Amino acid sequence: ANFLKVLVKSARNLKDADGALGGGTDAFIRMRILDAGGNTVAGPKETSVKNECGADPEFNEEFLFKDLEAPGSYTLKVTVLDKDSLLGIGALDVLAADDKLGSATLDLGTLSNTEDMVDKELI
Repeated sequence: ANFLKVLVKSARNLKDADGALGGGTDAFIRMRILDAGGNTVAGPKETSVKNECGADPEFNEEFLFKDLEAPGSYTLKVTVLDKDSLLGIGALDVLAADDKLGSATLDLGTLSNTEDMVDKELI
């Protein structure tokens, strides 16, 4: 079976979406694999939230997307988000939308079929 292993290393130069009064950025990354029509075929998978992480959070978390039928025709979509809490009250998190800090895509057809990790920088 085809699979994709992703090691999320870090993010760089994140903006502070919460503003001056909102506390620091609580960054996390959400990944999903899309088919040619933009439909999600695997995921979403999320990193842990890095609270008050500043502009350059480190993640170093590994994820495995298994049983991919046609990975060469798929795209990995990576979105960096700021976990929002309402007034810092965890129970109200469901009422607060997470702020999108940025996103990038990687055409999986551009990767070699290898068991070795390949470094890719997404901008």
